[in-house]
Formats: sequence, structure tokens, C-alpha cells
Amino acid sequence: MTVIGQTADGKKIVKVEGDAITVSVGGANQGVVVTTELARIDAVLQVNVKTDPIVDVGLPTNIDIDGPTIGLTLPVAAGTTLTPEIIAIGN
Repeated sequence: MTVIGQTADGKKIVKVEGDAITVSVGGANQGVVVTTELARIDAVLQVNVKTDPIVDVGLPTNIDIDGPTIGLTLPVAAGTTLTPEIIAIGN
């Protein structure tokens, strides 16, 4: 986790890279979970996805925040290795 900024009220803006995931045969929707070192996340500001090979990734859906953890679903092709990167705000 990297702190990339701070709001006027003291909340941290962080960038967190999740673990690499290889999408199994068949592809479709891939669940992704990223955990931060924050006690609580207030909002996800941005979702970036690095892929190998380079493929088009659909928009994230089902974004759910539970304390320091963010869960989401990404539509991606089979055989793709993806690494999620989340920019979030919290304490």
C-alpha cells in the first residue's frame, strides 16, 4: 500500500496492488479481493487492471467494501493474468 495523498480532513488516499490472478479456462467474470492496511475504506476512487497478455477488461461490477477489504468482479478472457490496482480513500 502506498499513500499518494491526504484530504483536508486527514483521510488517506492510497494505491494498493492486489495479487496476480490467472483466469481459468472459459474466462468470463473473475472475482477479485484487495486488502489495504487502512482500518476502514470510505470509497474506491479508481480501479486499474494490468493484464498479460494485454486484453480489454470490462468495467468492474459488484464493488463491495468491508472494512479494509475491497471485493469486485471483472469480466476478462480465459488465460489472462490480471493484477488489480485500487485507489481508495479512508482512515
